[in-house]
Amino acid sequence: MDARVGDSGRNILVTGWVDHGVTTTYAQVRAFLRDHCCGQIVVEDYCTSACFAHQQPEGSNPENVLLNIMHFKSDCADSIICGDGALIVVDGVEGAGGDVIGRQLQRLLQHRIRPVLFINKIDRLILELQLTTEEIYDTIVRIVETFNQQLLSYASEAPMTEWTVDLATDSVIIGSAIGGWGFTVSGVANLMN
Repeated sequence: MDARVGDSGRNILVTGWVDHGVTTTYAQVRAFLRDHCCGQIVVEDYCTSACFAHQQPEGSNPENVLLNIMHFKSDCADSIICGDGALIVVDGVEGAGGDVIGRQLQRLLQHRIRPVLFINKIDRLILELQLTTEEIYDTIVRIVETFNQQLLSYASEAPMTEWTVDLATDSVIIGSAIGGWGFTVSGVANLMN
C-alpha cells in the first residue's frame, strides 16, 4: 500500500544528523506553517499537517493542498515510506561528509524519495569563523559536491542519478534554522529584480 497523499498533497521529511540542526529546522518550518497557513493546521510532536488553498488559473476554484512535514528520525524510520521528498539538513561548518548522511541518503533513495539540501548554520561561517564571501562560496560548493558524490554512490537507477542537487535549480537552500532564515539562489535573484 502506498501511503503517499497523491496529487493533492505532499509528505516532506526533514532529516539529517541531529547535531546539524534538524530539530531546529523542523521547528522553524512548523512555526512558518502555523504563521502563514490560511487553512487548517494540525501539529503533533513529529508531524505537522497544513491545508492550503492552491491558486488555480483565473476562473477556476482554488484547490486544497495538504502538506505534511515529518521529522524523520531513525527511531521512527517507518515514516520514510510515506515521503514524497526530503529536506536534508547539513551543517555548513561540518559539511556533508560522514556515514550518517550517507546512510540516510541510501535509505531515501531505496524508497525513491528525492532530496533537497538545506545547508544550515551559514551564520556561523559569517559570525564565528569570519570567512570571506569567497570562502563561504567555496564552502557551499564543496558541501554540494560532497553531497552529490554520496548521492551518486547510492543511486542505482537512471532517474535517481538526475537527482543531484544544484544551486541553480533551487534544490539547495542556504540559511540558518536558529536564525529563522533561508534562501535559494533564484529567490535572491528575484528579490534583486
